[in-house]
Amino acid sequence: MSAWNKIQSWLNQELAAPSSAAPPTSVSDAVPAPEVPEGERTVAWMLRTFGQESFDLETGSPQDQRHGWELWAAKIESGRRDWPELKAFVERQRKQECEFVNHNVKGLRGTLWDLLQRLGRSVAQDAAGDGSMTAQLQRLRVVVEEKSVEEIRREVLSAVETMGTLLHERQERQRRDMEESVRQLGAVRQDLSKSRREMAQDPLTRLYNRASFDEQLQAFTALGNLTGEPCTLVIADVDSFKSLRGQLGRSDSDEVLRQISDALTRAYPRRTDFVARHGEAVFAALLPDTGSSGAVAAAQRAIDTVHSQKILLGEKEIQASLSVGAATLRRGETPKQWLERAAKAYHIAQADSGNQAKIG
Repeated sequence: MSAWNKIQSWLNQELAAPSSAAPPTSVSDAVPAPEVPEGERTVAWMLRTFGQESFDLETGSPQDQRHGWELWAAKIESGRRDWPELKAFVERQRKQECEFVNHNVKGLRGTLWDLLQRLGRSVAQDAAGDGSMTAQLQRLRVVVEEKSVEEIRREVLSAVETMGTLLHERQERQRRDMEESVRQLGAVRQDLSKSRREMAQDPLTRLYNRASFDEQLQAFTALGNLTGEPCTLVIADVDSFKSLRGQLGRSDSDEVLRQISDALTRAYPRRTDFVARHGEAVFAALLPDTGSSGAVAAAQRAIDTVHSQKILLGEKEIQASLSVGAATLRRGETPKQWLERAAKAYHIAQADSGNQAKIG
């Protein structure tokens, strides 16, 4: 049952037996008339809430977006219910917002990766410069201990000149890098204002695909190694999926994967969380700001969410389970090493009867 059909079913129940609790009205100054049924008032409140949080899309300003939602709220309250048209309006708005967000994420993702590379080069170059200063100071110490006053004077002047040159070069390099970064950020902003392009997505589940995951894994690894910020990688495999596909057929088993994908999106809802399809029945999630102390809970959350999901195939209900492995990035390791630790953990969970999580 689609999300829209669930809302309609719930509304029918509400209209048949009105609840005593009224929906919040703080998001709008307009108070529905008392004679408007509970269900319609709730839908009108929801539509106004969506309008209050509208995106600044290229198709219209936030004010235009709010006006459109408000018109629909007023129609519902006045009894002019056109559910198919309302469904089309909501789906159209949601698609535009998803395209806008996906393009922003992709643009910012590319900019972040470039900035990380630049900062990494800057750190390496500074380390080389610090080595030159250290060598110069070591020579100066030898001269002070063993050479004449004139030689000491010359070496001190040389050391001062070396330090000044290195500091000047460092400042110039940082200035050029900053100017280039600002230029690139400006270019990304202009690009965002001109067009929207969807990130590479898996056509079946609508999660990000394997190529997008590989790129994000590189970026998260670079960021973690550079800053030391914690990040956890979760790998989840659907237990006995080949057997399930043999029993259900391709069409129904694909629907199972779609519904599991929806569950994993709910399990990791933060805007910074990155969820992707990694293989046929394998999913991956990158969870920033999640260290080793939170890895167990993060892995178990995927299992619990999927286990509680009612996977409906017509009149049939399927119970799916996951084998999950999780690994928190260790500073200094490569993306391949990080991924291998998480994969090894979920293979152990699979071998140990499945429907459980292991930490790598």
